[in-house]
Amino acid sequence: MKRSITLIAVICLALYASAAMATTWNAFNEWSSTTNPVGAWSYRFMAGTGQYMLGYNPDGTFAGPAANDTWVNYYWWNQYPIVMKEATTIALHPNEIGWDAEVCWTAPTAGTYLINAVFANDNAWTTSDVNVAVVYGGIPGLGVDPIYPTSLYTAQLHGQGNIGDTVFSTTKTLTLQANDVVLFYVGMGDNGSYYNDLTMLNATVSTVPEPGSLLALLFGVTSTAGLMLRRRR
Repeated sequence: MKRSITLIAVICLALYASAAMATTWNAFNEWSSTTNPVGAWSYRFMAGTGQYMLGYNPDGTFAGPAANDTWVNYYWWNQYPIVMKEATTIALHPNEIGWDAEVCWTAPTAGTYLINAVFANDNAWTTSDVNVAVVYGGIPGLGVDPIYPTSLYTAQLHGQGNIGDTVFSTTKTLTLQANDVVLFYVGMGDNGSYYNDLTMLNATVSTVPEPGSLLALLFGVTSTAGLMLRRRR
C-alpha cells in the first residue's frame, strides 16, 4: 500500500513538473518604454499596406524612448496610432485616417502555444466604435504588406460601458513556426471616426508541452520509481 501511494505521488510530481515547464509571455508585465521590440513583443502600426514599428522615424532610425509610457511616432496623438501602458493594462488607439495600433508577439521557436486576449472598453463618457482582432501567420518584413493567413477572431465593438468592461475575448491553442507572429490590433470602427477609441488589451502567450514530452517524462519517472521499489524488496 505504501509503495502504491509512493508511486502515485511520483506520477503527480511528474505531471506538476511538466506543467511547470510551460513558459508564459505577458504583454503588460514585459512592457518596455525604452526598447521596441522588447523580447518577443513589439509595438507596431499599419499604414496603408505597410506595417511599421512605433517609436521610429520615417528613415528607420530609432526616435527615442516612449514618452509617458506611450509609443507613437512624432508624439502626435492624431498623426499615428498609439500603444501605451496604463496602471493595470496596455491600451491601443487607432489614428484619424484608419491606421491600426498593434501589439505583436513573435514565436521564438516552433511549437504549440496557448493564446489569451481580452479587449475592454477604456472610456465611459461617450460611445466607442472599434474593430479588434487577433490574427497570426508569417510576416515577410516591416514596411511591406504583412501576410496573416489565419484569423482567430475579429469583432466590431459598439456601445458605451464602464471602463474595464470586457467587450471581446478569445482563448486559442495554435501550432506555430519559429518567427510566426500573433498580432493583437485595434482599428477604427464602422462609424469612420477614431474619437474615443482607446481600448484596453490584456494578452498572454504560453507554451503547451508536447504530448510526447509528457509521456517521455512520465516513462522516465515511473521507471525510476519502479526501480526504487524493486530495490526496497
